[in-house]
Order: sequence, then C-alpha cells, then structure tokens
Amino acid sequence: METQQNGKTALITGASSGIGSELTRLFAKDGYALILVDRDESGMSQLVYNLKNQYGTQATLITKDLSDPNSPEEIYAQTAGTTIDVLVNNAGSGEYGQFATETNIRRELAIIQANATSLMHLTKLYLKDMVARNEGKILMLGSEVS
Repeated sequence: METQQNGKTALITGASSGIGSELTRLFAKDGYALILVDRDESGMSQLVYNLKNQYGTQATLITKDLSDPNSPEEIYAQTAGTTIDVLVNNAGSGEYGQFATETNIRRELAIIQANATSLMHLTKLYLKDMVARNEGKILMLGSEVS
C-alpha cells in the first residue's frame, strides 16, 4: 500500500520503539517524509525498511544519543535546508531503584539531559524556524520530568 505523500516533514526523536515507533508509523501513513532520531541504529534500519515497503515513505536516519549535550545542535545542523513541519519530542528513558542507595547519579544526569534539556534545546532550535514561517507543530510527550 503506497501512501500519497503530503510534502511535509516530521522529525521524531526516540523513533525506534514504543510510542515513537507507533507515531512514526502514523506519520508515514499520513504521507509525511520522516527524519528519525534515535540512538538505536539497528532498530531504526528495520523500521525504515518497513515504512518504505508499506507506505512508500522517505525516511532519513540520524543516530544520536540525546544524553550528549551537543546532539541538539548536531541534529539541527544535519537538517539544515529541510523544512521541519512537525517536531515530535518523544525520546526518553528512566532509571529504576532506590534513589538514595541503588541508582547512579551519572546515569540520572544523562537521563535529565536526554529527557528534558536536549528536548527543550531542540524545541528552541526548530521553533524559531516555525515562528519565522508562521507554521509548524510541536508534540511534547510526557516523562517523569512532567
């Protein structure tokens, strides 16, 4: 089943599994070109293959770990020249265990970077372009930071 392309592009973080994978499928079904950001390259390759076969969707993979503070600027630079019509801030992870004695502070700080700081940074970067065009949408999915 080939889907009619709508000429718009969605950038989706955390696209390889869970809610991100389902949102990716829905945007493909609606005819969006996709830019998929995730740290799991192998899961993304299979997803892109499936989307191309099922919907005829063009997808670009960006393998980045949003716990790296440089990743938002690098993603933005990689998408320069592409109009991002929809930004989906879906990436996120968590840590389990007793905070006082079982969890690792380095891991927790990386989670905050990925779940909050990097997503806010991506929003700031793409929102200025959307405001300049007077068009665009941003979907923020909840996390423990909510």
